[in-house]
Amino acid sequence: MSLTPETQALRDHFFQTFLDAARPLQRGPDPEATLEALVEAAGLLQDRFRTELAELRLEQVD
Repeated sequence: MSLTPETQALRDHFFQTFLDAARPLQRGPDPEATLEALVEAAGLLQDRFRTELAELRLEQVD
């Protein structure tokens, strides 16, 4: 799917915000385990947002 320039800018802003929020979480005694947990959490977040988007789209159809 092709994004409009406005949507690309919004996406880039959100990406930077997520990255900034995740940086402090990367500190810890086991960097590998921490990054692995962050990757898994990001996947869960993506699943959650996809579910919310699907629900929103269903509501808009009704």
